[in-house]
Amino acid sequence: MGGRRFVESTVPALIAEPVDRLSKENYKFLKSKLGLILCDYYLLVDVAPEAPEKQDHGDIDFLVQQPFPDTNTDTLVQALDAVDVARPKGDSTITSFAVPYSDHSTGATKHAQVDLQVCPGNTIEWMTHRWSYSTSWDILGYVVRPFGFTPNDVGLYLRIEEGEGNSKKGKAKGNMLFLSSSPRPIVEFLGMSWAEFEAGFDTLDQLFGWLATCRLLRRRNDVVEDGNARDRARVKKRDLFRKFLFEWVPERGLGREKGELPSRAVVREEALEFFGKREEYEAKLAAIIHVKDEKMAADLIVSAMDEASEAGEKEVSKRTPNLVKRAVVRWMTLDGKGGYALRADVEMDPERQVWLGQLLDANRIDLKPDFKAWLASNWKGLKAKEKHRIGEDYDAGRSARDTPEAKKDDVVQNGDGEA
Repeated sequence: MGGRRFVESTVPALIAEPVDRLSKENYKFLKSKLGLILCDYYLLVDVAPEAPEKQDHGDIDFLVQQPFPDTNTDTLVQALDAVDVARPKGDSTITSFAVPYSDHSTGATKHAQVDLQVCPGNTIEWMTHRWSYSTSWDILGYVVRPFGFTPNDVGLYLRIEEGEGNSKKGKAKGNMLFLSSSPRPIVEFLGMSWAEFEAGFDTLDQLFGWLATCRLLRRRNDVVEDGNARDRARVKKRDLFRKFLFEWVPERGLGREKGELPSRAVVREEALEFFGKREEYEAKLAAIIHVKDEKMAADLIVSAMDEASEAGEKEVSKRTPNLVKRAVVRWMTLDGKGGYALRADVEMDPERQVWLGQLLDANRIDLKPDFKAWLASNWKGLKAKEKHRIGEDYDAGRSARDTPEAKKDDVVQNGDGEA
């Protein structure tokens, strides 16, 4: 997107006549012509409505879904008569084509950047809405983020507050609850008119007026305090984003002050009811708390061993804290009377092991006092059992490696014998 993917192209045709911005007339003509061609290769083809009052365009952004058999980049290059192609980079699913066309005014041959975004699953309706009017969902995404919502290419998600702060990408996704990919209910949940959106906007004032009806809009916005790195970049690069939030809204006294808006918790409850997601939310929340409690208890056990080290326990080495933590899970059991006991045999089945979270106190900020007392008296026994188990496993592995059959296999694998 943006019309810059062929700046460094070495194709002679693009060196002679680089990709340039499209006039409104050329944009409209090419959008219609190429859209018909793409319909032979995809079941669904769409283009999001452009920003009102836009005088020219950097590229044409097509959204497509469900390719027909034999649809691939090579067949599309041929169908679009493209002189160059830029394939997707990283996680992107956008392929760009440099397509020649005859200029509406002069008849001269020029080149346009045509972007093809493949929509995952059945998300083309949502993607078309999300890309509508240029920065509309950049703006709405910024507005709703403080209330725990995140829009992406799949739909609108609710971030579960108890799971936030996890920097690992995979786990961060697990802390989000999918709400919907249907544009209409999302728009209506935000208090905005779907009929107005469908009617379209001819001017920026009309678009801004519709965006300003979002019930979560703040009157005063501080992108440094409330935004992220992308928001700060948008303020510099996207005129509509900056103009709406920091000029148009405050000048008209629209939106509400922070203290007048509902809290994140209130809006979350409204969303769970509106989208019918309470049961899924509670299940995800329970799983998140389970993992957090497990980690907290494990960290507290390690801290308890560190305290033992500071108290002068000679048997506490650098390995001891993690060794004891594993030993609690594998060698400790609940005695059925609210107490704790050492197992006779190790338990390696995660489903049957002790869940560390149940060792936390009622406030879930420290270990239960009776467990701390038990651990103080039994950590040496736990450590000894786990060390012995590790030694047995090591000896068993070494014995297996020392058998004639194992030695023969080793010779073959290292190329010292015949295969």
